[in-house]
Amino acid sequence: GFAINMNKVSFYAVGFEKYICQAMNDAEKLITDPRVLQELKDFRAQESIHSMAHRKHCKALIAQTPALQAALDRSIELYDELYAAEDLKYHLAYVGGLESIFTPSFRLMFDNREGLFAGGDTRVASLFLWHFAEEMEHRSSGLMVYDHVYGEYFYRVSRFKEFMRHVGAVIEAITDVFREVFPDIPAEHFTNYSSY
Repeated sequence: GFAINMNKVSFYAVGFEKYICQAMNDAEKLITDPRVLQELKDFRAQESIHSMAHRKHCKALIAQTPALQAALDRSIELYDELYAAEDLKYHLAYVGGLESIFTPSFRLMFDNREGLFAGGDTRVASLFLWHFAEEMEHRSSGLMVYDHVYGEYFYRVSRFKEFMRHVGAVIEAITDVFREVFPDIPAEHFTNYSSY
């Protein structure tokens, strides 16, 4: 179950990190503080590298199971649709809000890495642990950009449930593909996190 869900995270990451980079590209021209501008550039560079690394992981999985291409396509499509449907304020609030809450989950992964990643492909385990470390490193970057450009706390927090619903919809779309592609895997392995 853990392996399946980590593989799903790679498909999710490609769409989400492409979305982050789009938002940072559009926000760059609005930054007037050199410190925030440098933070944006460093943040975008890390997310771009993460996206490329996860895309390689997805390509390797798709090479083994071509039907998984639909999961990658759907992740990208859902984030592209969101980008077209909302304004930059929304996107920066989404990015800043989500990036700032990842640390507890990623810390849990680090603290339990021997058990969670035991027996798996060490290259994939390294990918995730490296990614999680960098996510913790830049957990405030999206907020810095949002606060500099818009700075409306209530706007950001009042939409948090919307952001989480969208994340859930993307993960569910990816999960639907995995269920279809791997019908012999028990259903609880796709969604049951309690067994970890």
